[in-house]
Amino acid sequence: NCDIDTEGIVRLDADERCPKELNDEIEQLINDNKDKSMNGITIEADLFFLGRCMKHGIRNKCKMMMFKRACGKIEDRRRDAHSVISEGYSVMTKHHFIHYDFKDIDNYIKKYNWYATREMMDYIDFLNGQDAIVNTDKHILAQRKKKFGLYYKAPMFFRCWVWFLYNYIFRLGFLDGKEGLVFAFLECYWYRFVVDSKIYEYQKMGKDAKFENLKALD
Repeated sequence: NCDIDTEGIVRLDADERCPKELNDEIEQLINDNKDKSMNGITIEADLFFLGRCMKHGIRNKCKMMMFKRACGKIEDRRRDAHSVISEGYSVMTKHHFIHYDFKDIDNYIKKYNWYATREMMDYIDFLNGQDAIVNTDKHILAQRKKKFGLYYKAPMFFRCWVWFLYNYIFRLGFLDGKEGLVFAFLECYWYRFVVDSKIYEYQKMGKDAKFENLKALD
């Protein structure tokens, strides 16, 4: 769509930054694998919320931020669309990119309400066999298999409590202070509860409705 003519593509959002040590590592990886079939580079995020970097709990989000134009694409999904490559392999960097996750709480809630509708749609497609788990980076693929193979098999409305407690207590999210509490509650409980509510609403009221008429935001 952008008439890109370079060999590689960098997928960088407006709220993401690549520090110098990461840029140096990426350059080294490209040079070391120049004659090999390395077609993607996956990077983990240092996630900032309310100005604080989340060091514990649900923090290890990663994405394939660089891929070869000839064999890479972005999945056709409403939510959680990852970069994928059709051949070769990807590598994961040691250094992280910086992700400033949101503008403010009001913006976060509006955005994640919209995300919840889109995730509900993808989940219904998955139940109907219309959303297969595609081959992507092994770290990202493992996360997705856990979500659809484990999390969504747990009882509705109960699973969000378990996910919150797991990340806030057992993965030590409480060590990130008040910012960690707000983030864990919104990300692990509130958002997941909203998704479950919309799944329940669709199953009870909207099975005959078209997805394009189910929107979280005008």
